[in-house]
Amino acid sequence: GLRFDLGDTDAGFKVWGETILGLNVNNERIHLRGDNIGDPLTDVRFNGFTIPRILDDANFNSAFDSKKTTTHVSPLFQQSIFADMDIMSVLPLIKDCSCFDDSTFRIGYTFLWVGSVARPVDTIKWQGFPLFPEIDSDRTSFWAHQFSASLDFHF
Repeated sequence: GLRFDLGDTDAGFKVWGETILGLNVNNERIHLRGDNIGDPLTDVRFNGFTIPRILDDANFNSAFDSKKTTTHVSPLFQQSIFADMDIMSVLPLIKDCSCFDDSTFRIGYTFLWVGSVARPVDTIKWQGFPLFPEIDSDRTSFWAHQFSASLDFHF
């Protein structure tokens, strides 16, 4: 990563930030198995069957079992920027408290982006009998924002 600093905390104001770049290698082993997944009433109500296919002895094999192993790379980018300010020494009532003499108020913002993320909820394509659920590793990007505020005490 990279870091930059502008200003000086001793002077009362400082802006600093950091950039992080990374590559994450992921290995996934997915095992999907089940039996009797489906809605038997759909065959009776909409398809005109008297006995639902999932309950018919002729079609009784509704079990499924599939496995998938993948390895892929997910890029990562994180950018943070912070501002340290000596505002405790100018606030009424607080400036008279000695416990805040060596303190700094900090505000910050962080942005995180990760590419090629497998979402567990979206990894399975759910289908009922006579179709079977399938493993579908469709990866998407993930991003997050974070705001922060803190009081930093120097000892």
